[in-house]
Amino acid sequence: MGSFRRAFYLLRRRLGATFLVLLRKTGEKWAIVAYSGLHSFRKQLALLLVSCEKRPGAFWEVFLGEKLFVTGSVFLSSNLMLILGFNGRHSLPSVLLSQADKDFLLELAQNSEELSLLKRFLHAFPVGFFMADEEGGLWFFNAEMLEILGLNEKEVLGKKTGQIFQGVEEIAPFLRKLRWEGKELFLRNISFCDPSGKKKLLNFRFFPVMEGENFVGFGGIVEDVTQRAQLGENVRQIERLSSIGRLVSSIAHEINNPLGVIYGYAQMLRNKLDKSSFDCPTCKSVRRGLENIEKSAEHCGEILRNLIDFSKPNILKRETVDLCSLLEEVLSMGKIYFRGNQHLEFSFEEGIPPLQVDKLRMRQVFLNLTRNAVEAMDKEKGILRVAVRKINLSAEQVPFLDSNFELDKKAFVCISFQDNGRGIPADKLDRIFEPFFTTKPQGTGLGLSICYSIVRAHGGWMEVSSQEGQGSTFSIFLPLEVEE
Repeated sequence: MGSFRRAFYLLRRRLGATFLVLLRKTGEKWAIVAYSGLHSFRKQLALLLVSCEKRPGAFWEVFLGEKLFVTGSVFLSSNLMLILGFNGRHSLPSVLLSQADKDFLLELAQNSEELSLLKRFLHAFPVGFFMADEEGGLWFFNAEMLEILGLNEKEVLGKKTGQIFQGVEEIAPFLRKLRWEGKELFLRNISFCDPSGKKKLLNFRFFPVMEGENFVGFGGIVEDVTQRAQLGENVRQIERLSSIGRLVSSIAHEINNPLGVIYGYAQMLRNKLDKSSFDCPTCKSVRRGLENIEKSAEHCGEILRNLIDFSKPNILKRETVDLCSLLEEVLSMGKIYFRGNQHLEFSFEEGIPPLQVDKLRMRQVFLNLTRNAVEAMDKEKGILRVAVRKINLSAEQVPFLDSNFELDKKAFVCISFQDNGRGIPADKLDRIFEPFFTTKPQGTGLGLSICYSIVRAHGGWMEVSSQEGQGSTFSIFLPLEVEE
């Protein structure tokens, strides 16, 4: 298009015109195809159009701003018009367009129409796209590009790539390399933070624009791969968990049998000592030893049961469950864990419909979170707040979507367990749902991992927020079936 602009400028100079405007009519409106020398007078273009349509082929004097011009028009077709303007000091011109000039103008209009179609296509493109001059100044960008940047058109127009991608240190050396080598270049998984503070992961593809051997600018494709990266990491995590599950299942079954023998013999020997009349120091020591063996065997048994639960596939037996009733039942059972002056606060938002869930599995989740919260709190001033509310989330806020859940519904129920306990160190939060990771001295590291897998099997997810010394909040998000 640059060569056409140059040729249009030369045509104006050859005709001796002060300005030249080529317009195309679409429906009832005229749109500029190309112009040269009109920069100061574009506001008066509407006035010129009215006169040119009424007097095609004629020339007349007109004031544009404070200057006098002789203007006129030439219709190249029913929907293509050329407006010419001459300095008023010259005599009335005799404009003669050669056939080559007319052919050029028709070709220019055709190319402009194709460029317009291309721009509309690029604006609707599902990835970010931009064009820049050789200095990096942006002269074209599409809507998706603005969405990725978190900016509006005025904030981007005329800026350089280095300004709009502030903080992306990899951009500058790549653009220098692009100019030197004249080859396509790629940048993958680059961290970017938009003006609102939202962190994104971007892929860049830069390509040079050449005129002969001269570098005249470059284009770029920018793709937001944040969600894709998250999904990829989730898939890898699921694969890791699946492998661990198969391993622990086989180990658990192998250990369970000899452990049962150890526990059984320890219990049998202790019972014999209890029934005997021996009360010597050795007998007391043996009795304490047997009690410790029993307790340790029980603890190992609990670990093995968790391992087996963890390794089992989550095959759900869904039924219609009133969430409020289920939580009241679980919290009533969970009071056996409360100590001292610890107490419970429960709030339930009205209007939440029954859910299709596996009642036994969800009871297991709620009970586990209750027990964890109670154990983390001070026994004299601990408060556990359980709240249930309905929320609507956008697609960007949903880390997982069940294949059966329609995206346009976006309705979820959030069940939160908030305690004022010791909290979780910030460096351990990211690992809190990993299997075998625990912050408890006697923990198995499987309780929260099992809870998470159960919630995921229901098409939901779990989140945690915590501040050390002030408490933690575990939130469960489950999709709601919304009536149309």
